Amino acid sequence: MTNRETTNGKEWCEEMIKESVHVLCCYALLFSSVVSCIQAKESAISQTIWNPVLHLTIEYDPSKAKYENFPGVFKAMCAKTLAGESDIAVFARIRSGESEYFANMGVWNSKEVEDVNEGDLIRIQGNKCMMFDIGGALMALPPTNGYKATTSRDTLPWFDSPNECVNGICHLVFRSSSEELLMRRFVKDAIQRAIKAYGSDALFRAQACKPEEEKELSDSGYVIVLQELKTYCSKVPQ
Repeated sequence: MTNRETTNGKEWCEEMIKESVHVLCCYALLFSSVVSCIQAKESAISQTIWNPVLHLTIEYDPSKAKYENFPGVFKAMCAKTLAGESDIAVFARIRSGESEYFANMGVWNSKEVEDVNEGDLIRIQGNKCMMFDIGGALMALPPTNGYKATTSRDTLPWFDSPNECVNGICHLVFRSSSEELLMRRFVKDAIQRAIKAYGSDALFRAQACKPEEEKELSDSGYVIVLQELKTYCSKVPQ
């Protein structure tokens, strides 16, 4: 074999190697793009929200419907209370006197609802940020013997709320009819926010107004939530 033939052979081999590398790079880029698209699509489809007030699991396209974010000014104020939490959504919000209450929960991309907490009840009063167990507050009931005429409270159930126990099962007690009314307004706000998150009254009603949802709320002891949801479901669709 002549030197010229050897040189041509080397050039041919080098050219083939370059072409092969180019093709492999194209395939790698294409594969990476396809994987990214699939992951983005799965993220959009499977994004799941656990509603800590209504005990509903919502799957939705976040580009079309989503909950209000916890206001930045309050998030900064509650930095220590909410340490480690991000992407905090507001599921209910109400103001009473000098206090403002929020039902909050972080957003995650998992269908394993049991692996996350049940949300927080945040109370903002002046420059103070306080947190309470939202489940305990939502299970509050009117006192067995009725409200005392001299009692007047305009707050949601909190650490200092009284409690009653029946057969070893305890729950917080509303200290006044105005406190109960405030809780009902809080739940109604949660329903309206859920309608917006689902995208329409019809879509939310299809998920919330069914026997299994009523059973879930009843088994959880969410009596006030169940009553308000039943009232909503009994009305003519909007």
